[in-house]
Amino acid sequence: VTAAFDFAGGGFGYAPTEMIQYELNRTRLLVRPSGTEPKIKVYAETHAEVGGEDLEKVRSLCRVKVDDIVDEFVDVHLATLKLGEGLA
Repeated sequence: VTAAFDFAGGGFGYAPTEMIQYELNRTRLLVRPSGTEPKIKVYAETHAEVGGEDLEKVRSLCRVKVDDIVDEFVDVHLATLKLGEGLA
């Protein structure tokens, strides 16, 4: 993780909310509780240079990258994540 931001105090134009953003390896993860169900939601996005490469190939590589990062994040960090308590 290269950066983390706890939205409990607001920021980036958002009102205070139970959400944490992690940035790593040109990928961003947003983690927040569901508003209607007892689960945690993880949103992920990544960036890649397309250049002369086939767009579908780059999309496929990005999907694999995001899946790997989310799987590792869930395995390592999510078990200890407590939204609303700030960053450890």
